Amino acid sequence: MTQLLIFFGVLIFIIILGVAAAVLSREETNVASESTTELYPYTLKKYILTRAEYSFYKVLILHLPDHLSVFVKIRLGDLFDIESGLDKSTRARAWNKISSKHFDFVLIDKKACTVQSVIELDDNSHASKKAQTTDHFKDEACKAANLTLHRISVKTGYTADDIKHVTI
Repeated sequence: MTQLLIFFGVLIFIIILGVAAAVLSREETNVASESTTELYPYTLKKYILTRAEYSFYKVLILHLPDHLSVFVKIRLGDLFDIESGLDKSTRARAWNKISSKHFDFVLIDKKACTVQSVIELDDNSHASKKAQTTDHFKDEACKAANLTLHRISVKTGYTADDIKHVTI
């Protein structure tokens, strides 16, 4: 009789553990799916370049000297360091100015993987006051870093002559 009571006690305990595990597992699944949607609300862009940028890119890679490679949409924060010796607040402001801006194209020396120059395509949106402020900032940041910035006006198609001066 005692053995029977122990057997049923263990059986009931195992059933309770199984039910608890199932409930917890179900709750974790719900939390995980909610968290995924809330924490990672991303979809893949169909294209990373605009039509004009892609048109320019196709001509650029066809006429790029062998020693150069081209990277697209590289953040200023990936290219520029902030001078040392600045106070924390100044460094934070400087970082915030470069962390979310990018260059359209970056020409890289293949052998050393060093930046040679950057290219910005300027379309009609660059006429706005905000875009002009950003363009001016990029111009001055490049001057400070001794980096050549090429500005090219957007057009419907490009030729080798359009990119000749940027790939030397």
